[in-house]
Amino acid sequence: MSNYSNESVHDRLNGLAGKPAEQAFELVMAERGRIIDQNLFRFGFDKGDTENRVIPTLPRILRHAPDYISAGGHMWEVQGCGQDRTFTFKEEKLADLLAWGQFINRRVRWGLFIQPDQSMLLATMDAVLWAIQQPEAEHVVLDADERNPKPAWRVPVEVLLRREVKDAFAADVRAYGGHNAPEV
Repeated sequence: MSNYSNESVHDRLNGLAGKPAEQAFELVMAERGRIIDQNLFRFGFDKGDTENRVIPTLPRILRHAPDYISAGGHMWEVQGCGQDRTFTFKEEKLADLLAWGQFINRRVRWGLFIQPDQSMLLATMDAVLWAIQQPEAEHVVLDADERNPKPAWRVPVEVLLRREVKDAFAADVRAYGGHNAPEV
């Protein structure tokens, strides 16, 4: 099973890691998007080969642009979790996504792909901010031994699923793509 944090630098830089979450999100939103958020368009960087030479040179707020924007004006950030069923939310990225939300006058929403279950949780920023404050959330420092350590929160899926938010619901990816569901 793929887990972005365990992917090679080559796969990360060439946009090969992280694809299952975005594919699952697009699959679910193709159906649910008609109901909740109209059409969906790619907004943030796809982290392909060309973009990865440019992204590090950009201001941080641009590097952390949400992945998608809808015709209804909502922005979406997409992220997956691996076999450990734990999402990692970097503090710097959360701060920048909150800034994007202020820019568009509405909070960025989340598409959280639970890879082991092949399910997608669509959640509000409030749900994520609530989850990082729960006792089960663990504050960590990613890349602590490198020159650019990244404070982050690791949150078990169950904490997010426990949160009752009117805008959050889970969808079985297989129900929307059958055999076309992304392989992880």
